[in-house]
Amino acid sequence: MNTAHSGYLEMYLDGGLIGCVLLGAYLVSISWRSANLFSNENTFSRILFAMIMMALVINFSETCFFRLGITWCSLVLSTLATHPLVFQTVAEEEFTQSDSPEVVSEIAI
Repeated sequence: MNTAHSGYLEMYLDGGLIGCVLLGAYLVSISWRSANLFSNENTFSRILFAMIMMALVINFSETCFFRLGITWCSLVLSTLATHPLVFQTVAEEEFTQSDSPEVVSEIAI
């Protein structure tokens, strides 16, 4: 059998207890950051939260951690996007775009 068909079980088999602890710390950290950024006004934060939750749920039935696929790539990109400096830049861009005269004139029309 090549795979355990569970990302969490396979991490335990491949990485042992240390691998599980490191993966758990990573997943808790990224989940915590995405939950703190979640807001009803910001679509970007909701998409990030959904992508992270998708990766967490999908790994119960299929091994996706550390395999070059859409699930792993989306989790890595979500991790990078929830970094405080990156997310602050995106939020500032949205704020400056909402105050621009073009947006105000489009709303007025």
